[in-house]
Amino acid sequence: MDRAGGGPDAGGAREAGDAAGRESRESRESRESREGRAGALGAVSGIGLLDRLLALVDVDGRLDIRCELGAGWALDQAATPGHHIPFHVLLDGEALVDADGLRAAPMRAGDVLMLPAGGAHQLRDRDPASLLRPGEGALLCGRFIVPAASARLLRALLPPALLVRSAEPESRLARLLALMREESDAPDDGGAALLRHLSGALFAVALRAATRDAASRGVAARDAATRGPETQGAAERVEATPGVLALSAHPRLAALVVDVLGDLAADWTLDGMAERAMLSRSSLIRAFQAAAGVSPAEFLVQVRMTEAARRLRAGRASVAAIGEAVGYASEAAFQRAFKRETGVTPAAWRDGNDGHGDRGAGDRNADDGGEAVPALPVRQQLGRVRAR
Repeated sequence: MDRAGGGPDAGGAREAGDAAGRESRESRESRESREGRAGALGAVSGIGLLDRLLALVDVDGRLDIRCELGAGWALDQAATPGHHIPFHVLLDGEALVDADGLRAAPMRAGDVLMLPAGGAHQLRDRDPASLLRPGEGALLCGRFIVPAASARLLRALLPPALLVRSAEPESRLARLLALMREESDAPDDGGAALLRHLSGALFAVALRAATRDAASRGVAARDAATRGPETQGAAERVEATPGVLALSAHPRLAALVVDVLGDLAADWTLDGMAERAMLSRSSLIRAFQAAAGVSPAEFLVQVRMTEAARRLRAGRASVAAIGEAVGYASEAAFQRAFKRETGVTPAAWRDGNDGHGDRGAGDRNADDGGEAVPALPVRQQLGRVRAR
């Protein structure tokens, strides 16, 4: 016997309503879970993204010059060809920087300037009256050396010139720079080799600081943009420099890139990437192009070829096996794609011909003047030294 107020039809209606309610709640919870996961990934996406990216790139470092800065100093550096990425560390004093995308940008003690595009640039005294005695200003000049395929990827994903701020005195970047200062001031036994390793580590530490800063500014800009049209400029400034730094400010795109870099052998399609990013195909293409400066398909090819180049140098796996490991079921298709991207065949790359006449960071004695033993940085005086 049915309860009062409910015959069989009413019971069925209640069950259908309950089921619909459960489905609605589950759909809402699923959506909230996805959005929460994207937000959580956004909070740490710069770290995960950088981990995956650095795993593709072998970086070696050289500290070439330590400059003592006098009044009115200036340093002009011509464009750097090949796969060397110049860097400068301002230990003391203040400077202005002119480079691609930077015009009279202020540089303060503890800041790092990286030139991924290798373009011509100038650093100069910000206040010629402020440096009156030797030792009141100091600048370290060096270069990161990466394989040619890695340089191509980095130049696609990083701005042509990147000024990294050392915001906190006790940050890891600040502590690394303190070690570099100490070893260049008064090197002990093994100091040259240590400076080489510290210079290589500087690439990752400085890039991590820049990525975290970009991610935090991206969150701040999106928050500001929701408060009204008068704050839109903040969001536009964050989007002004495409690349991995801009990607880190987009939780869904950053999470997608982490997934792609973690499984290059997967059969990645535009539909699959759009689904992973929880975006439509057209939205993914627009957002990715705006953030990274390349399309999702172009990015996929670049990272696959970078990893293939690394594997070709690192071991003796067959070309077919390496092609399969980076997502190519056909050896012929992999051969064509690799030559299109690098200008040489996989076999030629493995034999040391990368199209630039050397082996990059994969050969520790290549393209560094045949340097078998690391050298200490050359000391150089810039500007006028005046007595008070």
